[in-house]
Amino acid sequence: MWYYNSDHPLRHYFTGLTEQTFMADLGVADPPLIDYLSTLLSRFVHIDSIYKLRTGAGKRLEEVADMLMEVEELPPEGRTSREVHRHIGDFTLFWTGVYPEVLKRHRAQLPEMDLFAVTVVAKDWDEAQQKFFADNGVFDVIHPGKARQ
Repeated sequence: MWYYNSDHPLRHYFTGLTEQTFMADLGVADPPLIDYLSTLLSRFVHIDSIYKLRTGAGKRLEEVADMLMEVEELPPEGRTSREVHRHIGDFTLFWTGVYPEVLKRHRAQLPEMDLFAVTVVAKDWDEAQQKFFADNGVFDVIHPGKARQ
């Protein structure tokens, strides 16, 4: 099991590496994003964190499609569904970073995406978290899960 430690040497390494890449290669200075990504990298050093999702029978979920089917079995409201969706997003972000050549090879098949600063949709990352992922946020509105009875 992974435990967060902001002073761990790997966390410092990933923070420096992420910050350097964003500043030097992308020209982006976004400390909350850098913090999020460096924490994700630190967390995913441990294989049990990468594959933390399991079926009801305890089988490790390794495919995104299986993860998505499993999350559909959860109640749509509450923390658990959002946490599982966040993990699926982190999982895909992580593997995209590990194998960027796969993404490049399939780029023509992917839709064009425009990136934007979080300040376009919210005051800051905390407000965006509340607006989109807190209880009854945009995520709950657009992804209500199974029909409520």
